[in-house]
Amino acid sequence: MSRMTEPYVREKFGAAVYGLAMGTASLSERVIDAMVILIMFSPDDMPDAWTQDRFRELYERSTSQEPLADEGSLTVTINGMSVDDVQELARSIVDIESHLLRRLGKADGQNPV
Repeated sequence: MSRMTEPYVREKFGAAVYGLAMGTASLSERVIDAMVILIMFSPDDMPDAWTQDRFRELYERSTSQEPLADEGSLTVTINGMSVDDVQELARSIVDIESHLLRRLGKADGQNPV
């Protein structure tokens, strides 16, 4: 069983999305910063099968390259991606956070937008 609670996971995804939207750095740098927040999680920390699968894909795509010198695999991988691939990583982060918020609405008995 995961030690991460769903509210904690949701909070960290919210922080990652906020940085993506409000940051002034390049998209690659903002995605790296967002993933630094999220890298503490494993797919098993996600609350349902859909989120586990999407997070596993996100994690694997963003860390697939071997580190060079002092850079970690996250930085090397994202800096080596095309703009389209980096945009897809950002979109995945937003999609997962949106899904987590919809789950919250359903748990509260609300009709989420």
